[in-house]
Amino acid sequence: MNTLAVIIGVGARTSVGLTARHTAFLLRAGSVGFHASPLLDLNDEYVTIGSVPTLDPMLVGAERVQALAAAAADEALEAVTDVAGVAAGLRLKLVVGLGERLARHEPGQPSPAEMIGQALRNRVVKRFATANVETFPRGEAAAPLQLEAACAELTSGRTDLVLLGGAHSDYDPVVVRGLSQQNRLFGAGQVNGVMPGEAAGFLLLAGAQFANRHGRPVRARLHAIGKGFEKARPDNDESAFEALGLTVAVHAAAAPLAADNLRAGWALTDMTPEAHRVNEWQAMFVRTQRYWCDPQWIDAHAHKLGRLGAAAMPVQLAIAATAWRHGFAPHGVALSMVGSDSGERATTLWSAPARA
Repeated sequence: MNTLAVIIGVGARTSVGLTARHTAFLLRAGSVGFHASPLLDLNDEYVTIGSVPTLDPMLVGAERVQALAAAAADEALEAVTDVAGVAAGLRLKLVVGLGERLARHEPGQPSPAEMIGQALRNRVVKRFATANVETFPRGEAAAPLQLEAACAELTSGRTDLVLLGGAHSDYDPVVVRGLSQQNRLFGAGQVNGVMPGEAAGFLLLAGAQFANRHGRPVRARLHAIGKGFEKARPDNDESAFEALGLTVAVHAAAAPLAADNLRAGWALTDMTPEAHRVNEWQAMFVRTQRYWCDPQWIDAHAHKLGRLGAAAMPVQLAIAATAWRHGFAPHGVALSMVGSDSGERATTLWSAPARA
């Protein structure tokens, strides 16, 4: 399979781990990241959430998202800054996916998304020759939808590295109250709702030649990107069983498998317990069986960590890359699938280095 880009560094901060390695190993051991929180739903009952316990419990909103993102980004960049001089002279592009609500702002004022992006740039700019940043507040699909452009940047030579990731937090009274008001909050009276969560994940992407030239170990290889648009959303009554957007995205991303007579045995999904996401997933999985093989291992991290929002795909790949590196991955080929509430769907095809 053709390789579009490679991952040479990963970072993650989740409700079970302060690093990608912590998260991957603890999930492997069966850990679940849900904790009691001081946040209240509309019935003034305490909400259980997949929150990062080391963060200040009074920290909410954009400041909390920024703290999550900074930790994960720093970890991913260790791949090129842990050896003296490796980062000197390199050009870095930051691509940051965030929740849609962080795009809202007063006229004439920068949005919270822009402020988070600038704070991340200021954090890393001294380590590189140049460091440009773009933020995309488009929810779960934000990061993977920018992968094609990121690969073009690397292939054209306009940049040496792309730090692509996302951050998300439901640890906010406004968010929790909103989910409760929409009857989307998982609880005793709603078993197919959203389990609130928070996380950040970043992937340090490079061209394969760059990794070889600088002696950077490859953690995972990107082979294809698929996109689609789903009509069924939380705010309408469209049938989720049509699953057209996700199915189209999977077909597009899995095309290289069929061409090389390969199959994927590992599915990474941001599917929550919400009925429309479960129904959509089931319909897609039945229709795309030609691309799957044993063990057909399915990891729905939102069921153990809570909703990951724009961090979903980067966290998925941080976990996958760590599992491949340490030899406990269920399969060497994985498809990552995510979708935003707005209907955007994105699927990406990845493999362990030894299989590319």
